[in-house]
Amino acid sequence: MKNLLATILLAAPLLADFNYESKTRFTGGSLLPALSEKQPLDKPIVATHMIKGTRMATITKGRTIVVDLGPQTILEMNFAKKTYSLMTFAQMKEILDRAMKSRKDPATAIYKIDSKPSGGTKAFGFFNARELVVSMTLDAAAQATPQSAAHVLVDTWHFTMPGFGEAEDFRAKLAEKLSPAYASGLSATGILEPELLPAFEEFGKLINPGDDMPVQTTIRIGNPTSGDLGPIPERPAPQKGVVSGTISRIGSLTHKKSAPAEDPEALYPGLLLELTTELSNFGSGPADEVKFNVPEGFKQSQPPH
Repeated sequence: MKNLLATILLAAPLLADFNYESKTRFTGGSLLPALSEKQPLDKPIVATHMIKGTRMATITKGRTIVVDLGPQTILEMNFAKKTYSLMTFAQMKEILDRAMKSRKDPATAIYKIDSKPSGGTKAFGFFNARELVVSMTLDAAAQATPQSAAHVLVDTWHFTMPGFGEAEDFRAKLAEKLSPAYASGLSATGILEPELLPAFEEFGKLINPGDDMPVQTTIRIGNPTSGDLGPIPERPAPQKGVVSGTISRIGSLTHKKSAPAEDPEALYPGLLLELTTELSNFGSGPADEVKFNVPEGFKQSQPPH
């Protein structure tokens, strides 16, 4: 009976709503100054992600975006302006298609992908994460411009987190219905710098099956002259995490402040962009329905074209 009860408790989060926090830092690359002029990248982009049925709410400071796989819509709420806009997946596809066609090199990007576990392990709080390194190399025929995303390295530390399969399943369905780049969360950067969009499309396809949670992911993108972008330098180990609450709720992981890093462009000549995303504050439990709905008094505005 005790074993049966434990099995039920462990399985329950798989059927519940799921939420987690992401923190993305853009840390270097020759394209960073130009991108920073179009959107602030000097501070980490912190977002809370809440999955409830066919919907995912991504909540950042002053803004919430709700993606609904059912009617295939994207609802964006601006709390500073008290406005909201509604866009269909088809309209977002048109924006991404226009950005892709605006690239200086219109050739079809074909990447050769090499994916393999490194055998490395690292502690994240109470969890022992495994490392997976994926390298992508653009077909030589498509490396026509200095800004071609010719080399991509994705270094991920992941461990099994019961319930995270909810998030991965959502991303997989979103990639299928809309775009892998959008599902990766990097489409906004790709629209600002279209040369990176093919790389983000490929990255968006790298969705882990099951409950493997990518607790830390570093992406490096280099031009045709960059060559090898690895290995990823070892960062200071995070502090012991705090696990609190019930089995269905796992507390946040805390990290030490990183020591000043070397200039990524000096380490990797030809680097176009480097960014790191960390996930934390993950858990299951009823998601607040209010977060998914337009507040009273908000006025509708036109979505971006």
